[in-house]
Amino acid sequence: MLNVSFGAVPVFSACVPKTKFEDRKRVPAFTKQGVPLWAVRVMAPQLRYGALVDEMVTVSIAATEDPAQGIPRGAAVDFDGLMHGRTPHRVVDGKVAGGVDYFIADGVRVRKAA
Repeated sequence: MLNVSFGAVPVFSACVPKTKFEDRKRVPAFTKQGVPLWAVRVMAPQLRYGALVDEMVTVSIAATEDPAQGIPRGAAVDFDGLMHGRTPHRVVDGKVAGGVDYFIADGVRVRKAA
């Protein structure tokens, strides 16, 4: 897991409770300590094959209530404690799986004007 920042300012899109599949149903996701997980979606530039490309990125945040409450859609945001990781590659039913990038953070806030 690496401490990171995006190449330019991420733009807020939405924040929704994170879910997982359990018994073929979507149910709320929680940390091992029982804290709800939230999916904060932002448009953020990512380096792909040597070029910056805008991508919708999801950042997971553990919080008892909506961590983006009051942030308007389209607002420039900063993340506290932003970390990047990648799931390990593995073979499932003869096919390669994993290698998926993910982001976690401690919090999100509107970026202050410079």
